[in-house]
Amino acid sequence: IAPQNMVGASIIPDLQAMARAAAADGDKPVVLLNPLLVDIPSAGDVMQIRGREERMNFAKQFKEVYHFRLLYRKPYMHPIYGLLRHAFGGEWEVYKRVVKKTEQGKQEKYCFADTYNKEPTPAQITDAIAKTISF
Repeated sequence: IAPQNMVGASIIPDLQAMARAAAADGDKPVVLLNPLLVDIPSAGDVMQIRGREERMNFAKQFKEVYHFRLLYRKPYMHPIYGLLRHAFGGEWEVYKRVVKKTEQGKQEKYCFADTYNKEPTPAQITDAIAKTISF
């Protein structure tokens, strides 16, 4: 879960060994949850140029089968104003978060905003959320 490179060390060789073992045992899939396989620069030049192309080619072999991301105004992580989701083979979906005050407290729901054939740009997400009707 959440394999990632660290400063001065790459997780890629370990993942390659796991993929080889899975392939040798009946071509089983390797599933990564929340991977972060980009190079992390280090002062010792451990993960700079040397072997970078091979690491990146290996990382590109994986397919993203599900994507779920909360949307918020950067650089802050609050308040959440929507979400973006995508299941493999389907369209990208944008939802708007709506909070309504009731006598029992706050009621929250996510209203469908729009779909896209490919990952929407920040401008498309903003437009979709802006035009979505609340409660």
